[in-house]
Amino acid sequence: MLYQYKKGINYAGKYELYDNSVIDWDKHNTQIKKALASHVKNMGKLEKRPVADMEKIIINKKTTSYKAIKVTPLTEFGYLKMRDGSVVYYGIMGDDIFIDLSSNQVYY
Repeated sequence: MLYQYKKGINYAGKYELYDNSVIDWDKHNTQIKKALASHVKNMGKLEKRPVADMEKIIINKKTTSYKAIKVTPLTEFGYLKMRDGSVVYYGIMGDDIFIDLSSNQVYY
């Protein structure tokens, strides 16, 4: 994962990434998507979340299109490498709302 919230580490309205760079929060996740695109080459160096944890967040959920209305910052964002080799950018809002940032789909 490129970013995971740790109590006392993030700044209000900003995300501190694994390499100590800082990006601004915006409700459309534009800065997050840019950061994910620019760091994808480092994906292998990042902390990995167990597949079982990700499955709990995604499987058997309803989906809808992402709408930036009264949005809270993401608690985590990073990459999912699919079986076919493709890479999906994701974000997690709270503990269990999964956002596919590549296709702007929300799993809740």
